[in-house]
Amino acid sequence: MEVPQVDLPLEVLAWTKVTEDILNIYKQSCRLQACIFAICTEGTMKVSINLLEYEVHPNDLITLLPGTIIQFREKAEKVSLCFAGFSAKCIGHINLLTTIGNAYPKLIEQPIIPLSENIADYLKEYFALLSHASCDESFKMDGGLVTPDYSDKYPTDVPELFGKQSFEP
Repeated sequence: MEVPQVDLPLEVLAWTKVTEDILNIYKQSCRLQACIFAICTEGTMKVSINLLEYEVHPNDLITLLPGTIIQFREKAEKVSLCFAGFSAKCIGHINLLTTIGNAYPKLIEQPIIPLSENIADYLKEYFALLSHASCDESFKMDGGLVTPDYSDKYPTDVPELFGKQSFEP
């Protein structure tokens, strides 16, 4: 059975209030072409990432790399996420392995990482900033930001962030 391929409609897209109404779209498994970083802001849910089951809690960082197979399974209560996503076209302009460095194999092994509240808050603020820019049709990116070097749109501390986190199951 072929798994549907899913990409983002914009090169950079961020939302601060993704609820179960939107997550229900992913009740069927799909393969991401995009790269998505999400933080659970409320509630608990069960998801399948690359056919492995995970439980997501508030302040958990969910990293979905291109090629990841995802499925929203169930929620125990009201659920909300915020996220920043980068389309396949955007990701095609950078070397993802260089951008996330040594964290790549860790992200494949453990795509959900619990964050401290202050780090989660920093990333939520970053996602909110990207949300304002990506959802504002009047916002025009400076020509320098639309060049093939997208590395300035990614949190520069991603490798350090993952390097400092405990990756124990």
